[in-house]
Amino acid sequence: MTETAIDAQLPVPFLDLRGIHDEVADGILADIAALIQSGAFTNGPAVGEFEEAFADYCDASYCVGVASGLDALRLALIAADLQSGDRVIVPAHTFIATFEAVTQAGGVPVPVDVLEADYNLDPAATADAIDDRTRFVVPVHLYGQLADMRGLADVAARHDVALIEDAAQAHGARRDGHGPGTGLATAFSFYPGKNLGAMGDAGALVTDDGKLAQTVRALREHGQTSKYRHERQPDLHRGSLPRPAAPRRTVRASRLRAWQLPGRGGPG
Repeated sequence: MTETAIDAQLPVPFLDLRGIHDEVADGILADIAALIQSGAFTNGPAVGEFEEAFADYCDASYCVGVASGLDALRLALIAADLQSGDRVIVPAHTFIATFEAVTQAGGVPVPVDVLEADYNLDPAATADAIDDRTRFVVPVHLYGQLADMRGLADVAARHDVALIEDAAQAHGARRDGHGPGTGLATAFSFYPGKNLGAMGDAGALVTDDGKLAQTVRALREHGQTSKYRHERQPDLHRGSLPRPAAPRRTVRASRLRAWQLPGRGGPG
């Protein structure tokens, strides 16, 4: 009888980041050493370098690094002027952070069913759920598959609501020739297990709207638009991107497309 892998009890890890880390370990350690010497631990030059590189990767005009994917989505809603009690359509099938972002921003999440074909928000069900209190639709690109953004963009335009995308699991994903970014803004997570992971939690918002990007930058820094000039009510939580997370992603960004090729088996 042929012995199977199960019979032999061969260890098959659900997620193994060590192989990917080995490719970039020397560069990461060098960046950390440089960071210690510089003392610029929060929103320093390395964060700006990463923001520029990731905006280019996403074909977006602006990228704002923040503390987590949750912060990226929450700050996008706040910067887009969500008001207390506004209704926000979200997929019923998503990670809890999507709901948290809405409630922490002051909105009311309205769960809507997903399509069996891709597990993402159903445009027809979304249209049926919109009422006069609905301000936003938040598609979640789950499991690396983009939602039907053509259909959802049509629904949003017909009902005059804004689209803000949750792409925490969709770095580099494509559908109908486009990646994430159809809507007003797109939130990404760099939790360590993501395709582009940080050393610790981190996130970013990408957008083509310069005013929204500027507002999010202020919100992540106590409402500050320049040093000690605070022009708006600060966010409840600080959303800064810690610099120690940035060098790793800067190193990894150039490898992300290659890692996501079929058969490479990158992180989930």
